[in-house]
Amino acid sequence: MSKNIENMVAELQKEFPNNWGDPEKGLKISVCDNESEYFEEDNLYFPEKIFYGVRIAYKEMHAEITKEECTDFNISIYSSIGLENLANFTKIINIISKHLSRMDFEN
Repeated sequence: MSKNIENMVAELQKEFPNNWGDPEKGLKISVCDNESEYFEEDNLYFPEKIFYGVRIAYKEMHAEITKEECTDFNISIYSSIGLENLANFTKIINIISKHLSRMDFEN
């Protein structure tokens, strides 16, 4: 796993330890390469240069951050976000964004 992805997962686990990996009661993430192959937390072994996106499932809320161009990203939210989860959702996005900004992407 790339060091940046490893650090991202570790920080998310630290900040959201309750029900880690359970998309209904906690936080689960999956990372995708540029071949649209999604890797779960225990199988994130690919170079960050081919990073394409990350799927986020947090307490029944589903979203995805995908790379459009080298430094442009798209955030898609596939369900509503309850007010009680909005602050945590933005915290998740901030953590992911911080680690994305450190990655060396392929053009």
